[in-house]
Amino acid sequence: MHHLNHTTGSLTLIGSGEMTPGMARAHRRVMSQVTSDIVPAFLDTPAGFELNHEAISAKAVDYFAEQFQLKLGIASFTNTKQATPLSMETAMQTLRRANYIFAGPGSPTYTVRQLRNTPVFETIAAKLGAGAHVVFASAAALALGRHTLPVYEIYKVGADPHWTDGLDLLGRFSFDLAIVPHWNNNSGGSHDTSRCFIGKPRFEALQAQLSASTVVLGIDEYTACLISFAEKRVEVLGAGQVTLLRSDRAYAFGNGESFGFELLRQPNMPDTHGHFAHEETYDAFRHALDDDTNPASALGYLHGLMSLQAQAGTPSHSLAQLDLMIREMVAWLAVWLEYQPTAAATPAPTAQASIAPCVNLLVDLRTQLRASKQWALADAVRHGLANLGVVIEDTPNGARWKLG
Repeated sequence: MHHLNHTTGSLTLIGSGEMTPGMARAHRRVMSQVTSDIVPAFLDTPAGFELNHEAISAKAVDYFAEQFQLKLGIASFTNTKQATPLSMETAMQTLRRANYIFAGPGSPTYTVRQLRNTPVFETIAAKLGAGAHVVFASAAALALGRHTLPVYEIYKVGADPHWTDGLDLLGRFSFDLAIVPHWNNNSGGSHDTSRCFIGKPRFEALQAQLSASTVVLGIDEYTACLISFAEKRVEVLGAGQVTLLRSDRAYAFGNGESFGFELLRQPNMPDTHGHFAHEETYDAFRHALDDDTNPASALGYLHGLMSLQAQAGTPSHSLAQLDLMIREMVAWLAVWLEYQPTAAATPAPTAQASIAPCVNLLVDLRTQLRASKQWALADAVRHGLANLGVVIEDTPNGARWKLG
């Protein structure tokens, strides 16, 4: 998911009020882009540390039922250390089947810690690339930037103003962003709580800590910005404004206005599309699945990257890029397998020989994932094969497969 022209979904960021009647209009605007039945899912990770996180999920379920007459699925992933392969796969299955993925209140730093380098987050990224519409609000939105503001730590605990690394979803599209919801908050009364409760003076010190390439994306409360990758434009919806702080000047856009992707980058910054080494292999992988419907060929490209990853002497920076790319590709493969026709689940007996090369590659991929303790991704491959009628049996002599 490194090129904009691979991404057919949209990303909407909401400053606050994501479950109020007033913001239902913004949700409906996003839902209007869905060309099939809307299948929504709520990710509970941002509030996973709270004792009442189940009540927050229940509130989201009620909101979707009352405002949109939709049944909201819950993708529950509250703590990466406590998650089991079964619970992680259950969450990913809910996300893979959704075309409208929603997350909101909680802690931005907790969200980053729980989702970073997980198959759950890569599943969301893969769904975005496949055409799903992702709506992240408040703490969840803050976590998506390259730089995340530790609001509670500064505002409540008194830590010195600083940034932490974010999930950097938009960095894959060559955007270097610091996303700041609650931009116009005024709940402090006698003291300044704008800029997500930090206040303007402290935020100016924080802005000075950012690199020259970073753009600040401030989102007022009860306001949304809809990022359309197909159109390469951002649309503003709601009661307030969206503010961009760049080196040349500050920009502000209100309800109904839009702006192009070029403003999401600092002046004279190149549009690199998040280029990685071996990206031509990724492009070939996507072409094999999306255009040729050839999973055997796609798996060959994936296997080649995994072989490179295992080679001694590969620089650490290259290994990090390879790891991200492989995780993206495996998540994309799981999404692709989820949507294959169910008729393929009952192939004729003579089909076993013709599909053997493809299935053998998948079984080998699953074995390598298990060896590297990536249990959830391994289970995702097994689940995808099961949907196609392929049963894997683990034996003392290794994994075997048969048609169910």
